[in-house]
Amino acid sequence: MSRSTRLSTAAHILIYLEQVGQARVRIDDIAENAGVHPSRLRQICSLLVQGGILKSYKGARGGIRAILPPSEVSLYDLSNCLGDLQFFALSPHEPNPDSFIGAAVNQTVSEVYDRYNDKVAESMKHTTIAELMELAGLKTPAEVS
Repeated sequence: MSRSTRLSTAAHILIYLEQVGQARVRIDDIAENAGVHPSRLRQICSLLVQGGILKSYKGARGGIRAILPPSEVSLYDLSNCLGDLQFFALSPHEPNPDSFIGAAVNQTVSEVYDRYNDKVAESMKHTTIAELMELAGLKTPAEVS
């Protein structure tokens, strides 16, 4: 089973934009820094633009920029833009319909996962990009000046 890395990539994008402190940044520059293929980064940026987190510019002087400061963007905001709000999920395969164990396990685990998802989402609402930067020892361009 694969895990989504879109949230960590989205956080990387916003941290990069804050660190370089420029009005517009080329997606290829961020992709190189993050070690992510530019097409993958464009997909994520598109979702963040749709969600009102980023603004994109087309043309020779194009690029992206953050609309909100890092203190106003939470991990929940990013996950919501990405459509990644289910952190725990059941197998996509149905259990044997003749097995009472499969049905009982799926029902019970589903209820527990719903509680976990709610707790993780609530915690993510209180974790901002600014907090991630602080934990990583990164300063904003304004703090460096």
